[in-house]
This record gives sequence, structure tokens and C-alpha cells, in this order.
Amino acid sequence: MDYLELGGWFRKVKDPILLEFLKVWGRIEVEGKNEGEVRDELQQQYQSLKKKMSDLKGYLAEVYMAQILFNAQRQTLPGHYFHVANEFEVPRFNFIRLRERLGPGAGSEIDLHGGAGIEQWVAESKWRRGHKVGIGDLEELLDKAEVVKRERKAELMRVWFFSYEGFTKEALEFMPKHGMFWSTKEDLDGLLDYVKLRRLPKL
Repeated sequence: MDYLELGGWFRKVKDPILLEFLKVWGRIEVEGKNEGEVRDELQQQYQSLKKKMSDLKGYLAEVYMAQILFNAQRQTLPGHYFHVANEFEVPRFNFIRLRERLGPGAGSEIDLHGGAGIEQWVAESKWRRGHKVGIGDLEELLDKAEVVKRERKAELMRVWFFSYEGFTKEALEFMPKHGMFWSTKEDLDGLLDYVKLRRLPKL
């Protein structure tokens, strides 16, 4: 509550940071809880919330990527949005799935899988503030692409990686050697403009 001297009355506080402080202060000073434990619990809550927000942002980018492929079916896209030399035609997809599981184990989920007969697409989205994608992330996606290629008997595999924060120097050298498509935020915004969709939000 916020005390107003003029009139001597209280009103509800709308400041979320002040409210959080008062909750923590109350647990320590009023309830007599251990200060270190209260701080640790609060840190856990905020770290968990931060991870959830990162996951939601990543999922949002996956939705945009799927919509780009859906809108671009049977169209020719410029290669520069994917950092490849030539333009290419997007097939007519029989399905475009998000968060598809390849198996029961951890790390077996594909962010995006598009099936078009002998041509298959797999894509990954990373939206992590201050963290560029490295070779480890790329290798994981290539391993998943191999599983899809084997199971679907694909003759052409398109492997596409989007990273909001970009890629490490080693990753940038790695991707062309393995025929991977890759896009940054600027590339994805350009693609969204090209297929007449709304740009990524500023989060």
C-alpha cells in the first residue's frame, strides 16, 4: 500500500518491483525467514521465468519460420536471406510441423519439420539474449536432419538455422561446408517482408 500524507489514506501500489521488494522484506522482517534462503528462492523464480521467456521467444520465431515456408510454397526465394549463393524454389509442403519429436530421449525434438516427399526441411530457432549459436548447436541439428533423411528416404535435405543473436565465427565457417541455410534477425525480417508477413516483434 502507498500512504498519502495529504488526506492520510492508503492506495494500492502498482509498481511491480516495489511490490516484489515488499514481499521479500515481509518474509524476512515480519515472518522471520532466513535472508539467504529467501534470496535463493527469489533467484530461482526469476531464473525460471527468464528461461520460460526465452523458450516462448524461440517458439514465436518457429511460428514465423513456419509461416514463411507456408506462404512461400511454389515460390522462388532469394538465397541471400539464407546465406547461400543461388535462389531456390520452395516446394509445396504436405505438412509443416512444430516441435516434432523424433524419439523418446532428451534432445530429440525438431523445432520445425516440413515434408514435401523427397524434399524435407528441418529448422531450429534460438532466441537467446547475449548468446550466439556455436558449432555444438549446429551439429545437433545436422544429427536430427540425418534421422529425418533416413526415415523419410529424402533425396534433398534443407537444414535451416535461425539465431536472433547471430553465430560465432567458428559456426559461420562451419555452416557453408555442410550446406546449411542460416538466418539472423535481419534476414528473417527481410523474408517476412518478402512474403508479405508482419516483422518480428521487438522483445
